Amino acid sequence: MNKDIYVENYSSRNILARVRLSEYLEIGEGAGTEGPLNQASPPSDAGLDSATLSDKSSWAIVRPDGNLSDGTTPSTLRNYVGLYLGDDNSRPKIFMPTFNRNNQNQESNTTGQGLELLTGTFNTNLGIAMPGTHDQWTLGQTHTSTLRSWNEVSNTEVLTPNVTHTAQETVESENGGYMNMSQWIAADRPTGNFWVHDTDGWIYWANWLPKATATSLLLDALDIKFDTENTYYGMHAEAELATVEDLDNWVGVTSLARDLLERIT
Repeated sequence: MNKDIYVENYSSRNILARVRLSEYLEIGEGAGTEGPLNQASPPSDAGLDSATLSDKSSWAIVRPDGNLSDGTTPSTLRNYVGLYLGDDNSRPKIFMPTFNRNNQNQESNTTGQGLELLTGTFNTNLGIAMPGTHDQWTLGQTHTSTLRSWNEVSNTEVLTPNVTHTAQETVESENGGYMNMSQWIAADRPTGNFWVHDTDGWIYWANWLPKATATSLLLDALDIKFDTENTYYGMHAEAELATVEDLDNWVGVTSLARDLLERIT
C-alpha cells in the first residue's frame, strides 16, 4: 500500500527537519469506530497497552528495527504491518508543491485516504480529489488552486486564487535514504540526503533542506499482512522544522541526535 511521507520546504530559508511516526492497530468488532459498539482491542506486545483509538499521543512510536521502547523487544505490530522506510531512488517521487504556505498554519498536505487531523478532511489544499498513489503526479504537470499565505503586518491569512504550481522531484537520496542511529555511528557519522532514526523514535533529515525542495521519502509504502475485516490500522506523522536560530526550541534531543545536528550546521 502506498504511503508516501516526506517534508517540503516552501520557505525562503534552509531548514532542518525531524519526523516522528506513531501507529495504532486494533482487532475485533467495530474496529476503528468510536463509541460502545467498538469491541476491538490492540494486540499484545505492541506497545499499545494504554493506547486508545482517539488519543494519538498514546499510540506506539515507530522505533528502529521494529522494536518496542526497550530497544530490544520486537513489536508484534510488525506481524501485521511492514514499513518500507527510506527511498532507494528506484521510483523517483514526484510531488506537487504545497498551496498552504501559511507558516502559522500546521495543517498537513494529504491525498487519497490520508486524513488531515486538524481539519478532519482529505485531499487538503488542492481543491480536487487525488488517488494517493505514488505516481499521482507527473514531472512538469501543473495544477491551479488557492494559495494560502500569512501577512506578518496584519496577522491574517491571505488567500490568493488561481495560483499555478508545477510538479517536481524530491531530492535524490543517499545511503538508501534511511539508516538507524547505530548504522549512522558505524558509517562514521555522515551527513547527506537520508534519514537517521534515533532510538527515541525521532527521525532526522541528515542535511540542510534548501528552499523550494523536498526530502526523499521517509516512508515509501506499507505491507498490509492482516485481513482488513474487523481490523483498524492507523499511522500518525508529526514533524518539527527549524532554521538554525530556532533549533534550540526542539526538546528531547538525544546526545547522538545533537551530534548529528552539529555536524549538519
